[in-house]
Amino acid sequence: MIDEDRHARTRAALESLPARLGRILVLREVEWLAMGEAAKRLGLSRQAAERRWARAVVLMTERLGEVELGHATLSPLVPAKAGTQEPR
Repeated sequence: MIDEDRHARTRAALESLPARLGRILVLREVEWLAMGEAAKRLGLSRQAAERRWARAVVLMTERLGEVELGHATLSPLVPAKAGTQEPR
């Protein structure tokens, strides 16, 4: 698959998410904000932001099978790359 096609599919999948899920995904995976900062910007607790982010990842993975966003490759069978998860 060419990069342009992957980009278009990823953008379409992102736009198909509910806005509240798309926002957390963009903050974390595109803008690379720490979970705490993303939560603060959205007016959420860190735990609520983590739940939204996890749900967004699941939905994106369901739509695309495997998706590469920001700094992590997300797939139901492939864990995030080492070093991409921030400590709690």
